[in-house]
Amino acid sequence: MSGFSSRMDGPLKHSDLVPPTKKRRLSPDHTVMRRQSIHDLVAMTVVPQIEHIKDPRSRGLLFLVRNSGETRRDFTLRNLEQSNAGHLVDMFMVFLSLFWVAVYIFVNKDVANPKLPTEVQRTFSRALFLSFSNLHRSPHFNSYDCPFSYFFPLVDFISLVPMVIEIVVGNDMLTHISKQTDSLRQIASMLQAAKTIRILRAYRALKFIKSTVNRQMTATALTVVCIIIAMAGILQILDQCSPACDSFMFCSYNFTAYDCPRNDMCFHADVAHNCCKCQELSFFDWTYFVVVSISTLGYGDISPRGRLARLATSTMMLMTFVLVPIQVNRLVATISTHSGYTSSYKEHRTHTHGIITAGGDISAGTLANFLRQFFHPDNPNWNEKIVILHPTAPSNDVQRVIHLYEPRVQYIVGSAMNDLDLDRAMISKAAVCYVLVNKDTTRPSNEDQSCTLLTAAFRGMNANVPVYSQVFMSQNISHCVLSGATGVICVEKLKLGVLGLNCTVWGLSTLLSNLLDTVSPSVTQLYPKDSWETSYLKGYLHEIHRVDIPRSFSGLTYRELILFLFGTIQVVPIAMLTDTGVTFAPMDFKLGATADPTICCTLYILASNVSVADQIAEYPLEQIRMFRQTLRKQERYVAEKIQEAFEIAAVTAAAAVAPSPTTRMLDAAGPAIPPNALKSSSNLPVLQDDDDDAAKQPTDAAVLSALVKGLHGVKHAFGQASPFKEFLVLSSL
Repeated sequence: MSGFSSRMDGPLKHSDLVPPTKKRRLSPDHTVMRRQSIHDLVAMTVVPQIEHIKDPRSRGLLFLVRNSGETRRDFTLRNLEQSNAGHLVDMFMVFLSLFWVAVYIFVNKDVANPKLPTEVQRTFSRALFLSFSNLHRSPHFNSYDCPFSYFFPLVDFISLVPMVIEIVVGNDMLTHISKQTDSLRQIASMLQAAKTIRILRAYRALKFIKSTVNRQMTATALTVVCIIIAMAGILQILDQCSPACDSFMFCSYNFTAYDCPRNDMCFHADVAHNCCKCQELSFFDWTYFVVVSISTLGYGDISPRGRLARLATSTMMLMTFVLVPIQVNRLVATISTHSGYTSSYKEHRTHTHGIITAGGDISAGTLANFLRQFFHPDNPNWNEKIVILHPTAPSNDVQRVIHLYEPRVQYIVGSAMNDLDLDRAMISKAAVCYVLVNKDTTRPSNEDQSCTLLTAAFRGMNANVPVYSQVFMSQNISHCVLSGATGVICVEKLKLGVLGLNCTVWGLSTLLSNLLDTVSPSVTQLYPKDSWETSYLKGYLHEIHRVDIPRSFSGLTYRELILFLFGTIQVVPIAMLTDTGVTFAPMDFKLGATADPTICCTLYILASNVSVADQIAEYPLEQIRMFRQTLRKQERYVAEKIQEAFEIAAVTAAAAVAPSPTTRMLDAAGPAIPPNALKSSSNLPVLQDDDDDAAKQPTDAAVLSALVKGLHGVKHAFGQASPFKEFLVLSSL
């Protein structure tokens, strides 16, 4: 019997014996509590472990962690190749190689001088251990493999031998040996010439260049530079004269290689010590000769005289004709296959930037709407940069959208799941990250999964950057939150919620879409001024702005602030930002409770442009005080007149004989605004205080009409008194 059948034939569980009607069913509240407990458990256990699972190099560690079962040699090799400490050693060795070559050029800048200063020799002796360690840096070096069969260990060994000989033998002894015979001099000279090969270690610096094109360009340039410096040093050593020719140096200075043997003294010196087949030139003269030779110009003003120097020149030409074209062909192939979207973002030092990615394809319409809103002049962050990171190249429609904002938008082909691509997008310096969904997808669950993974990738590379994600289904919101999203927008939930509220509040969807959209003020010029389209577009220009109210408004109530802002600059406050968040403040809330010495409060307002913040800040304290005093007088006066109107209506109703007392209220309710207040303000509405009106029977509608007219007169006075001259006149009455 198979394992499956044995498990099926086993004893029944207790849950299988219970009838379906007797099984306990979880209530919706219990399900929510259970989901919340799982959320808290994952937040406490899984999230801290994710921080330890990340690449240790991204956390700034110098050494990697040793794996179980890993030998000490493999662990050391892996640290040398992959850890930050290994990278620092590579950088130091490249710097040491360049320093070594620079010292050699300085010592031999005039003539060949195999003897190095003592302090320089001590410096090289301190670096001897590091140079020996580089013999084992090749990843192909195993116990059964010869390290000298690979390029860089061989270069290290060749350049290391002269330094070891100098330290062991000594410069004085080496100079004495080189003066005995010409063969020993050539050997000592070749040992010194081998030092210039050390410059080939500069190729190790290519691993720190991430761009393929830049890496290949650097490799091509290094190839040419290495050939020039190495061959200039070798030719200077090979073509130098022996110490016996010191008395016959005029032969090389005054005669060419062909005219020198015609002189008797030079001829005998040439037969004895080859004085006509040598010359003493500086290092830069030989550098000039190498450059002229490899560029196939061949001026002929400088040429080698010795046989070994001419053989080295021929070898140099052959190597140049082989190595340089190979590097150039690689560079051409790399540039031809290079796309304009594979570069890195390099303006992070001068501009803050945000990163956009998507789980699926990026829609041109969605991207156009996002960029239009993001780069609108009313947006305080309009001068920031946007980096679009996506695995595929942009389509033609997306390219047209990018070209509209090309100075401020950069498209990078890469995946957010790759650390190198995130580094190219400079995730560590990003100000915000957006994860969008493809609204045209046929598999929304897969789209949500991709957005969750991309959110986790962003959060793993930068723990402080705000990450805003989109999902389709509401059950995936918690997954994005667990992945590290700062805010999650559920497209379906938002759409259905707005449509549901639109059934209760007609036109709510249009109002919200107009407030959240940003358009140019020039749209009001598309229709005549008196048309309803123009009136609609003027309201369409209003947006939600966040403004700081200055300290000069302290002491006003929230209702007084609303009257002041709406009456002067037609601004509608809708909410206030407090310590607990965005709230709807009560009308009797008194401003000035914040601890900030410059800001009274922070409001969210409906305004046509963001310049209203500057207009609010320009109001002086004296004008605001006059407005408050005038408002108090208007309120007291209106309250007194309303009270008088109701008293007269009550007396008249008691004296008159009518079936309904509510229809026998006096019509002479009194003016809503005193006549003497209209001496300086002709815009305030006036109600005639006539004694004949007291005989009339006012209705409730008349009293309400007088009240509305009075309040409208106050509001109209605010609108017409932008310099507050009217308030000053009214306050003097």
